[in-house]
Amino acid sequence: AESLSRHPEIRIESRSAYYSTQPIGGPSGQDEFLNACILCETSLSPESMLRELHAIEDQLGRIRNERWAPRTIDLDLLLYDQLILDTPQLTVPHPRMTFRRFVLTPAVEIAAEMLHPPTGWTVRELLARLDTAQNYLAISGGAYPLGSRIARESSDRLRCRFLPDSKAREFEESLEKPVSHENWHQQVTILLARRIDLGKA
Repeated sequence: AESLSRHPEIRIESRSAYYSTQPIGGPSGQDEFLNACILCETSLSPESMLRELHAIEDQLGRIRNERWAPRTIDLDLLLYDQLILDTPQLTVPHPRMTFRRFVLTPAVEIAAEMLHPPTGWTVRELLARLDTAQNYLAISGGAYPLGSRIARESSDRLRCRFLPDSKAREFEESLEKPVSHENWHQQVTILLARRIDLGKA
């Protein structure tokens, strides 16, 4: 916040408290992350704002080598007024902010009524939705019958809604030999372990 406030075209309006959360994804054994949000006014373009954020990260020793790996700092541009932008360099609003509690919780503290343009929902409504929305589990890759069976069993265990793929069903029914249930349950166990770890954050 101090680095941003020194820029002549950026004015800090408010800042949230810090929230400590478990890391999501990335290498195991990481320490907790501190998350916070800042609301500011600027005459910079979104691209210039992003460059300024990256410059601050570089000054503070950010090294980009592995996705979601431990890092000294990670600055993201979540919203830019009501702009919707999708370029190779920048996507606004941030594409994953709507389902990240560690983003929405501090954001509500300083900008609860700010709109998320693609959905038309406020930041407060996005956070509330995390507590009331139906859980979904998406599985991609692998052979159709195995993926379909893993999805069905996983959705039952996690109390998620199962949305069958018609092509997957047709292909599964056409098979003469069933998929090995030993391998299937092994993969379900691995998938559930990963899903449960993510759910703790």
